[in-house]
Amino acid sequence: MRTHRAFTLVEVMTVMVILGIGAACIVPQIGTRDDLDVAAAARSVMADLLYAQNRAISTQKKHYVEFSSTGYTVLAQDSDTSPLYTITNPTTQNSYVVTLGTANTTFQNVKIASVNFDNSPNLAIQFDSLGAPWVYNPQQGTATPLVNTGTITLTTTAAALSANILIDPATGEASTQ
Repeated sequence: MRTHRAFTLVEVMTVMVILGIGAACIVPQIGTRDDLDVAAAARSVMADLLYAQNRAISTQKKHYVEFSSTGYTVLAQDSDTSPLYTITNPTTQNSYVVTLGTANTTFQNVKIASVNFDNSPNLAIQFDSLGAPWVYNPQQGTATPLVNTGTITLTTTAAALSANILIDPATGEASTQ
């Protein structure tokens, strides 16, 4: 006589409970990718800072990254007496203006929480022809050397997650924390 083996109702219910607990833990993490959005935005800001620095060195002209609550603009200056102008983004061929935290933008879930360059209220950094970072005052048109590590903090619009971009005062190298 041959017997058929099968799972009991208790075994099936135990597996279902375990799968339910696993799904309850994993599904909320899949639903939001704010951590990836903040990390991607931080890498993008660092790439734009590096681009401004490299362009300052290659063109031997001062370049600036001016931050606001909604994003930042990359600018250049032909000489100390000439006005600043927005450079062209080589990818889009538009003005190099990056907007964060607004609908229909690449980083609509990310915003600039704070910018700190030597505890200055000025939200701009300048790279000279050697790539050295300076704290730039757009109102007065003056710059002072960056003495302490500069910090740009990005957060999700819900302020749940954040990333810090650090700018080395000696080299201008940007890194994330």
